[in-house]
Amino acid sequence: MNYLLYKLGEFLACILPWRLAYGFSIILANLQFTFSKKDRESVINNLRIILPDEDEKVLSRKAKEVFINFGLYLVEFFRFSRIDRKYIDKHFSICGRENIDNALKKGKGVVLLAAHMGNWELSGMALSLLGYPLMVIALDHKNPRVNNFFRKRRESKGIEVVSLGVAIKQCYKGLKENKVVALLGDREFGDSGYSLDFLGRKKIIPRGAAVLALRTGASIVPALVSRQGLDHIKIDCPPALEVRQDESELEIVKRYARVIEDRIRKDPSQWLMFREFWKE
Repeated sequence: MNYLLYKLGEFLACILPWRLAYGFSIILANLQFTFSKKDRESVINNLRIILPDEDEKVLSRKAKEVFINFGLYLVEFFRFSRIDRKYIDKHFSICGRENIDNALKKGKGVVLLAAHMGNWELSGMALSLLGYPLMVIALDHKNPRVNNFFRKRRESKGIEVVSLGVAIKQCYKGLKENKVVALLGDREFGDSGYSLDFLGRKKIIPRGAAVLALRTGASIVPALVSRQGLDHIKIDCPPALEVRQDESELEIVKRYARVIEDRIRKDPSQWLMFREFWKE
């Protein structure tokens, strides 16, 4: 059923003009916010922890913005086949791109650290179309057809997709070849990370970026994605987090967790998290 819904979404997103597709997604997002009590309450409960001083009216408004931003994200994902370098040049801005370039000049690859913000999928595509040799670590979907649906769209834009369960050796190889290895640093899908205070409560944060950087000497460059209006995406790449070999994994994870945490606090409606984050 999920696969058929994805195919339907792709069909509608591709036959409609951009503005009409965005408008349709906003209508559906508002309907989902209104009628999906479970999702609405999960998002509001997350925001309540991130923004403890805000009243319920503000939390509800920001939660609705989360739903709308996710709807826009889906339109862009479903229209992958229509997106090219010309689109990227018009609808993207990258602040701090030189930080990726300078890290690559060292010849040890780059660990690009993102979060579930803005449109991280489209941002990976943008970097690939701009010529960066990009590998992404992705969690496989349980449904093989859905998994193939996602993988084919990423690979069609030159992105090398690595399954989470078998990622480590391929990532080492990619970094030795001076590639950019992108992974998400705000949600751990297992139990091998570190428990930290994150956005107000304890949460296990992934350690993958720290492991890769320590073992290969690669720099960690955050890639913080945000939507600027309806159809413009901004990627902020602050200076690389240079890793010292005498640092512990935990110290490194704490450093990059703070970077992600600060950005989510700044604009929580860009954080597209529909599960009760601290109850997972």
